[in-house]
Amino acid sequence: MVNDAVKYLDLSKVYGSLSLYGNDALDLLDRLTTNNLTDLTDIGMGMGSVLTSNKGRIIDLLYVFKLPDHILVITSYSASKKVKDWIEFYTIMEDVVVEENSERLFHHRVSGAQIDEFFPQMSGLKPFELREITIDSVSCFAFIPDFKSMLSIDLLVPSESAPDLINYLATVSADFIDSEGFDRIRINEGIPVYGKELTSEFNPLEAGLIRHISFNKGCYIGQEVVARLNTYDKVQRQLVKLSLQTPLEHKLIQSGEKTVGVITSTNNGKGLGYVRNAYAAKGTVLKSGKYIVEVIGTV
Repeated sequence: MVNDAVKYLDLSKVYGSLSLYGNDALDLLDRLTTNNLTDLTDIGMGMGSVLTSNKGRIIDLLYVFKLPDHILVITSYSASKKVKDWIEFYTIMEDVVVEENSERLFHHRVSGAQIDEFFPQMSGLKPFELREITIDSVSCFAFIPDFKSMLSIDLLVPSESAPDLINYLATVSADFIDSEGFDRIRINEGIPVYGKELTSEFNPLEAGLIRHISFNKGCYIGQEVVARLNTYDKVQRQLVKLSLQTPLEHKLIQSGEKTVGVITSTNNGKGLGYVRNAYAAKGTVLKSGKYIVEVIGTV
């Protein structure tokens, strides 16, 4: 019998990771991303931060954690090499070595209101706190992901131990959620992903990632653009949740004959997309070709 109280997702092809070694690793990453990583003073502390281009556009959304001997960086799986190359391009005299983990550190997620009951070793975990735990003899890192309404814990498991974790989840009859189910959940949550909402076409303010931006830190690549957009209120579009009939992504959104946005994700009648500010209010009815598109909330 499936246990509806615990849901399990294998996100190993959604998220990847890098390890940065060396005395200058955190400082270099701080000079490349939007958040104030120098605030990561204690072991296990973490935060989200956006890697931006010199035009202030999104390269990837990162989750950065301080560990005893290195900095752990959660990337998007498809962007992991791009992020690694970007960091290495800006490594000149710094003491920094970047290692790719995506094929040897698998990413899993357990969700549900009762996960503390089934996994008491996760009890009391704070947002963006990385903790090393053991689940049925499987050692892994655990942290709370960037979800809003669903209680979830992300687990980073060595690839050789992943089958043991999956077998244990089967013993508690965890309800497995496939990639389509994950897409439905994250669209409902308004969570952007790489290649759809997180691309070089958009900046982090448009994507609703202001919580991962510090406006009081030192310089980083793209800072002037991001700061100017925020200071002078020049952000012209925003990421919104949509109710729609079209199953197609990357379709333009119109108001009358005027193009006002683009659909970036769809799943089962819901979607995400970017629309101009004047059309982003909840309840605004637009269209995409012959299909009706309605804004049902902002991200």
